[in-house]
Amino acid sequence: MNVLIITQSSEHGSNMRLARRCEKIVVRERTKYVEIINASEVTNQKIKDSDLQIWIVPEWNGSFPFIFKKIIDDSEYPSSFEKKDILLIGTSETTFGNLIGISHLEHILQWIGARVFEKRICFPHLMRTELNTDSISIEEDERLTDAICKFIC
Repeated sequence: MNVLIITQSSEHGSNMRLARRCEKIVVRERTKYVEIINASEVTNQKIKDSDLQIWIVPEWNGSFPFIFKKIIDDSEYPSSFEKKDILLIGTSETTFGNLIGISHLEHILQWIGARVFEKRICFPHLMRTELNTDSISIEEDERLTDAICKFIC
């Protein structure tokens, strides 16, 4: 099974560190092929080749960055996302961890036939947190691990 982790981040940014944390959980829980890719580099073929997708979506103007909508808009017709399983993870510097943004994104993905996992994960105040395996809070790590395990099983 192929797992594609999509995020928008610099190589050392908070969202990329979170993507690497997700990758470790996926590898630990199930032996699968996992690839982390920046949203600007996503191709329709990558979408088609993946079995499961984890989207790490930063808050942008109270919603999600346009690059994620561009991925959807470029997914052909019928959409390459049809019947694809997607876990959404929201991140932000605000209190709610981009809950509104991933809600917007969830509606669009469902409209084109994707199966969005019902458990949402939100990471508020992400920029203030050094996110790696040693410093992620125990509660956040448990929520993330629990969601990913339920998603990939």
